[in-house]
Amino acid sequence: MNPLQRGYTLIETLISLSIFSLLLTLPILFLHDFRKPYEVDYLAHQFKEDILLAQHIAMTHGRTTYIKVDLLSNDYVIRFSANDEYFKRPIINKIMQFSAVSMGVNDISFNPNGNPRKSGTIQVKIHDRVFHYTIYLGRGRVYYREV
Repeated sequence: MNPLQRGYTLIETLISLSIFSLLLTLPILFLHDFRKPYEVDYLAHQFKEDILLAQHIAMTHGRTTYIKVDLLSNDYVIRFSANDEYFKRPIINKIMQFSAVSMGVNDISFNPNGNPRKSGTIQVKIHDRVFHYTIYLGRGRVYYREV
């Protein structure tokens, strides 16, 4: 080798890259708790969108559509009948808990024209936050709010 050529050896480069990658992963490990509130907001909004999806499916297919919450298999299903499932979403790590307020949890259903069959409110607890989902008769509007 020419003594005028200077540079880093392969070992020095690998050591510096490993230290650099370690320094980049440390903040990811400590910022995990900051994502939790956003995850709860996302899941709350996603459930509202799934209710609206069931309404749109009822109008599109011209069939009565139901949302069934199955706590044994930890999922909720949009379906037309007992054996005719359209969409299934898993409940991740059992962090969503459903309970009845003025309508049963499995009473969410929409007629073929998109109108809800029943109106009322259900409660969903996600981590330590509680949300009320209200379905109104008529146009079938769905609102949710944190309690």
